[in-house]
Amino acid sequence: MTGHENIIRKWTHKLEQAINSIQRSERRCETRFTNRRSASCHQRKERKNTRKEIAETNKSLGTPTWNGGWSVMCFYWLSLKLKESTVRS
Repeated sequence: MTGHENIIRKWTHKLEQAINSIQRSERRCETRFTNRRSASCHQRKERKNTRKEIAETNKSLGTPTWNGGWSVMCFYWLSLKLKESTVRS
C-alpha cells in the first residue's frame, strides 16, 4: 500500500465519521423538534380542557361567567348588597 492510499483511507475514514456525526445531530434535532411540537400541542389541549372545566364548574355553581373573572363576581355581589340596602331604607 502506497503513502497516497494511506492518506486517502485516513481522510475517507475521517469524512465518514464527520458524516455520521452530522446525521446523528440531524436525528437529535428532528427528535427535539417533534417532542417540542407534540408538547406544545398537548399544552394547548390541556389549557382548553382547563378552560372547559372552569366554565362547567362556574355553570354548576350558578356563577356569572361573562368576562369570566372574580371582578365580575365581586361586582355582582356588590350590586346585590346595594339592592338590599336600598330596599331596607
